[in-house]
Amino acid sequence: MNILAIESSTDICGVCVMSPEGVKYFNEVAQPRIHSERLPQFIQQGIDQCGVPITAIAVATGPGSYTGLRIGVSMAKGLSYAMGLPLIPVPSLVAINDNLESMIFPRYVYVHSYADWIFIQKFSDFSYDGIPECIQSRDFRPEPGVNQLFGYGLKITDDLSFVINYTPPSSKYVAMSAMKNYNKWIERDINNVNPLYITNFNFKP
Repeated sequence: MNILAIESSTDICGVCVMSPEGVKYFNEVAQPRIHSERLPQFIQQGIDQCGVPITAIAVATGPGSYTGLRIGVSMAKGLSYAMGLPLIPVPSLVAINDNLESMIFPRYVYVHSYADWIFIQKFSDFSYDGIPECIQSRDFRPEPGVNQLFGYGLKITDDLSFVINYTPPSSKYVAMSAMKNYNKWIERDINNVNPLYITNFNFKP
């Protein structure tokens, strides 16, 4: 299989084409509010330059930026429909967890939402068994004995007992997770694929 993967769940905008032999195309930039402009360029470049026939489309489905997810998922669904290819929805935090070199568990993976809000999920292993949450960083209460944080966009604690690992999302991670979970996550009906929007509206002063 040759997967074209899209990452747009944060300010990172990226496209990766991956085959079983490895990465055939990769372009990524971290800059807010450019997804609608740059993603079509990266996608076309990926199709033109990868040198292999695309057989599936993968996309990060969130949680993450409302606008970024809307743009990325819409483009992925449009490609899937236009090219007659299956679509693989990839949970954003799962993609990061899947591709960390660290084997230390349990751990937390998070990305910045806005202000001091974050999307965060606890992982006990490489399986997809947790539930992402949207919380304020000041409300972060880790379980006893869990001190590994892998995150992007905001330092959520100054507690020196925690090991904070800077870990940005990537279209490479989306592609690798799609490869790994292809048979489990593949969708042939694009109407079944939607962004994972998680918002806590109980704002605190």
